[in-house]
Amino acid sequence: MRKNLFIVHSSITWRMARAVIRYEQLAMEDCVFLLDRGYQIDEKDGRAYEISEWNISVFRWQDKAKLWRTFWTNRAHLAAINQLLEEKIGTPYRLFLPHSWSYTYLALIEHENCEAYAFIEEGTLAYNPDLKMYDHPASPLRDRVLRMLITACLGARFPVFPKPLQFNHPKYAGCYGMNDNTFPTLPKTNKRVVPPPFNVNPEYLAIKHILIPGPWIELKYCTVAQYRSLKTALFQYLLDQGISELHVKFHPLQYHRQESIPVFWEIAQQFSGQLKISELPPTASPEEIAYSSSANFYLAYSSVTIYASQFGASVYSYANPMIAQWPAFRKVFNNLPTVITENMTYLDL
Repeated sequence: MRKNLFIVHSSITWRMARAVIRYEQLAMEDCVFLLDRGYQIDEKDGRAYEISEWNISVFRWQDKAKLWRTFWTNRAHLAAINQLLEEKIGTPYRLFLPHSWSYTYLALIEHENCEAYAFIEEGTLAYNPDLKMYDHPASPLRDRVLRMLITACLGARFPVFPKPLQFNHPKYAGCYGMNDNTFPTLPKTNKRVVPPPFNVNPEYLAIKHILIPGPWIELKYCTVAQYRSLKTALFQYLLDQGISELHVKFHPLQYHRQESIPVFWEIAQQFSGQLKISELPPTASPEEIAYSSSANFYLAYSSVTIYASQFGASVYSYANPMIAQWPAFRKVFNNLPTVITENMTYLDL
């Protein structure tokens, strides 16, 4: 019996997975969820396997001192993925995934049991498929060396620089988005539009202000000292605006790596007498909060901006000092689609 595998790494991909299941009328017993970036679902919600620890890294010439370690780590993680597919899944499958620039996801595509794959909307990438994530090497020699490493480690079918949305592949079978504007550069054939997979949640109605801190330390966009300075300034700004109660929603990567969350709470403790901060659970959906309430969102950038602006919520960005002082952050921010950058009000901290 063919299985349907869904990559779930965020609240969007979790809800889109269920929307696709409803749209295609798939039997839940034939669906398997592969959880990445530390995202968790309840056991009662379906059969799931954790793959967060099996990240297959891109070989970067800038990190040539780590190439040998990366080689053997990737081999081990590829073996673990193949073992999962062959022993736990054990049948041909269709794959539904948010993108194809991850070697981990490419391993799922290239496995012989994968019959077809389709992209599901996950936020930013669905509106900006040309987002550049890798610096291409300047020297053809370096490119050849990386090609040899990848071929020896993973196989000849794995590219040096994976494309975010690989559609000219014999297994590509289409995409699923929430509106006609998603996946603008993918073929219109087999592009399917599903209703926004959100519900009005009464528990979210009372939320007035929500902060999405972002995994900036985890992504190495900043130092701990820079993070402290930014968040301290942000908390002071919120107090100056007369805000006394704030909800906070951490990114799955923050829960998974636990680097920035302790720093966040250490800073927040300094304002505990003036600002009540309530942490939302990992399963809470910022997009559904925007759908359910008129909350104000505070963030640097996030795909939630796409949906919050559609649903009438206000989004305030504290990105300006980060753009000015954090080069790694600036590089990514400058490649964001206008559906995000033009729908935020920028704060002067």
